[in-house]
Amino acid sequence: MSKAWHISDVHLSFDEHYKPIKPMNLRKWSIKAWTYEGYLDRISTFGLNTIADEDVTFLTGDIVHDMRGKVVEQSLRWLSQNIRGTKVVCRGNHDKGWEVGQMRLDCANIPNLFLLD
Repeated sequence: MSKAWHISDVHLSFDEHYKPIKPMNLRKWSIKAWTYEGYLDRISTFGLNTIADEDVTFLTGDIVHDMRGKVVEQSLRWLSQNIRGTKVVCRGNHDKGWEVGQMRLDCANIPNLFLLD
């Protein structure tokens, strides 16, 4: 039986080598916040070990934190590689730097990834 999952506020920022540009645990408002230590590893572990291929994950709001263009694309690619199943993405207020139509074109070759307006 397939399941539906919800993940929000991942605030990703990957460069072309999947290195975080602005990691959550190093931002001035989140330094020393234990919840952000190892958060990328926790997302990946959950996405690959708990979520199944037949599941759907809704990724809502603040996918990237005020990032644009290639950084958004790389972050969506990272999500696709680290979360199994179908991913449905809906932008949040910190995702204002990217236009959904263009990002659909840029990410058209990412399997099982759908961007909502």
